[in-house]
Amino acid sequence: MMETAPLAFTSAALRVLDRAPDKLAVMKEYTKRLRPSSWSGSLAEIMEANVKALASLEPCTDQALEHFPI
Repeated sequence: MMETAPLAFTSAALRVLDRAPDKLAVMKEYTKRLRPSSWSGSLAEIMEANVKALASLEPCTDQALEHFPI
């Protein structure tokens, strides 16, 4: 089985989030895009990798994201 690199946000995606006037809207869009529309193998493993990518984001001091569910 081939090992793959952990899923992570690109630097461009992080800049968009950092500079967005509505960070909550950006995060909602990012999380929508993390849901696979098709897959091969274990959906649970894919979703776990996506959750780890979200959890890897640095804590945000923006109050709009303070209680964003990860």
